[in-house]
Amino acid sequence: SQYAVEGLRLNNGKRWTANAATTTGVNNMIALMDSFSDVNDVMAFSDLSNNLQTEFNRIIQKCTMVGEDHNQLHHFLIPMKDLVPGIGAQDVTSCNTHFAKMELHLKEYAKYFE
Repeated sequence: SQYAVEGLRLNNGKRWTANAATTTGVNNMIALMDSFSDVNDVMAFSDLSNNLQTEFNRIIQKCTMVGEDHNQLHHFLIPMKDLVPGIGAQDVTSCNTHFAKMELHLKEYAKYFE
């Protein structure tokens, strides 16, 4: 089944306009995920989760978006409130599950925002 973000849609077939800080934050998260390899280390997952949370918080703080662009970004950000802490779970299986979901989720950003 194709991954879908609840409520997220295109702007009449076009992508929404995101502010630069948001795109930078998402790209930083993707870089953190791409460089992660300690898939059996709960402490490493915990560090990754903390680093992702820092980027997430920065996106929220620096958001200047308004209107429907902002509403659509909100749909994109909501699932990350659970995914990011989940990557820092206590057991490695749960960490990996949330990691895989987060990878899929981050890939959606470029489909809906520019």
